[in-house]
Amino acid sequence: MHIAFDHLVHLTERPEQVKMAFEQWGLVAIHGGRHPSWGTYNALCYVEHLRYIEWIGIADIQTARTCGNPLITQLVADRQEGKRLLPVCLSHERHRSGGGAAQKQRIRPSRSAPRQPRAR
Repeated sequence: MHIAFDHLVHLTERPEQVKMAFEQWGLVAIHGGRHPSWGTYNALCYVEHLRYIEWIGIADIQTARTCGNPLITQLVADRQEGKRLLPVCLSHERHRSGGGAAQKQRIRPSRSAPRQPRAR
């Protein structure tokens, strides 16, 4: 099995503004999509040798809080704590016997890092 970097997820209040800033630096950035069942939306930037960066924003906080998606639940909690960098997403390929075709699957860690106590 081969494991490789797939993409980096970064929480931002306005993905479209980050997209425009990266375009001004000459990078290719696009509007991603809306995820109504998760309450989120995103923009993407494709970078050579890195795959891509995903800027994700919350469009509907109530939906994001109750959607049941572990990554979005983490995003909401991290947002409340002021965190912005979310897990790195990895992928791996398995070769099926017989045809030699590769099957790609994404691996998403459940936590970006162990939680540290908040300073008071």
